[in-house]
Amino acid sequence: MKRKHVQAGIPCIAIGVVFLIGALLLFLANDAEDAKVAEEAGKTISLIREEMLNQKRDDLPEQKQDDPMNNDVGADPAITDKAEELARGNDSLDETVYVDGINYLGVLFIPGIELELPVSDELSETILKKVPCKYYGSIEDGLVISGHNYKSGFGRFSKVKRGDEVILVGADGTKHGYVVEEIEILNPDQVEEMIRTDFELTLYTCTFGGKQRVTVRCRKSAALIDLCDV
Repeated sequence: MKRKHVQAGIPCIAIGVVFLIGALLLFLANDAEDAKVAEEAGKTISLIREEMLNQKRDDLPEQKQDDPMNNDVGADPAITDKAEELARGNDSLDETVYVDGINYLGVLFIPGIELELPVSDELSETILKKVPCKYYGSIEDGLVISGHNYKSGFGRFSKVKRGDEVILVGADGTKHGYVVEEIEILNPDQVEEMIRTDFELTLYTCTFGGKQRVTVRCRKSAALIDLCDV
């Protein structure tokens, strides 16, 4: 009788082992993907800084700026098309930096959780797998930024607290300081609640189960703009 019980339990043990191996492989794959994203984000930030410096040089009086097709200033017809598309929309048009085929709004810093990430001005699932993206609005009128919950990214929001400092350095080099005022959980269908807000900056990501959205609301604070050196 005991032998029958043992034999019956073997398939269950085997299935359990398979599930454990699968979970381990998934964890390792996610960890590798997270490391890759973090490495690419660091490289992108360096390129953004370099491009910002180039744009500042291009803004000097002796530089020619009136020819959008002038390759000497790194212009690209696709940038002009994107700018016109955004200008026709409801959002204000923020200055952007063009790096590796993506228009970047700037760089986001949250010193308290040692987070430094580039922010795309364009939203797509492909770009969102690499960096956070502007979801809605503008720096001037109120901005909503979405990002995946990678450990090297918005997955650190579990450590964010009220009063934490947030700094966004725009593509033009202007520093915008914020303070975390509220952290709330929203459902995926609460789009209006996400974007219709009087907070100057909102950052959000999925919970680890993916069923809800961790939402970090921030107020402007001019006192913080000198904390970040770009």
